[in-house]
Amino acid sequence: MKYLIFLLFALSVGVFPQKKVSEKSPYDFDLKVNHLVREQFYSLSAIYQIWGSFTLEPEYGYVYYHRFSLSIGYRFNQINYTPFIIAGAIYQRENFTKNTHYDESYLKLGVGLETELSHNFFFNFETSLLNYLSINYSMRKIKYRENYDFGESFDYTVSVGIGYRFHF
Repeated sequence: MKYLIFLLFALSVGVFPQKKVSEKSPYDFDLKVNHLVREQFYSLSAIYQIWGSFTLEPEYGYVYYHRFSLSIGYRFNQINYTPFIIAGAIYQRENFTKNTHYDESYLKLGVGLETELSHNFFFNFETSLLNYLSINYSMRKIKYRENYDFGESFDYTVSVGIGYRFHF
């Protein structure tokens, strides 16, 4: 990439309704601590993010981003670890201080692993202190326009956000 971006902060607001379907298996058994039930989770997430950054090239100046993503996921529950897959779409707008903006949209497909203390959603992390604390890392290939010439580059994004996760 021609310019380097320093990430200042990101704010994410997520709503994660989950439909829980449980079915008892004849191979399941009861323990004193854990009641082992095979469970399947369907999740729908909508996340809005806004953050700002500086570039090293003065013609771009200060940049702030808006991003909205909508995803649907499926979780395969195990005893301690829950692998899952998720797919969705993202729309993003980059606003530069020079009254320039770029719009882009792309699809995402992710896999992750959930444990009792962490929840990965493109490498997201959840603690018991906050209902939803995410650290999001994504790698995507984008098309960019520079002097009316089109090209391609890889873009790496890291964001941190706080939201609320709902269980149904």
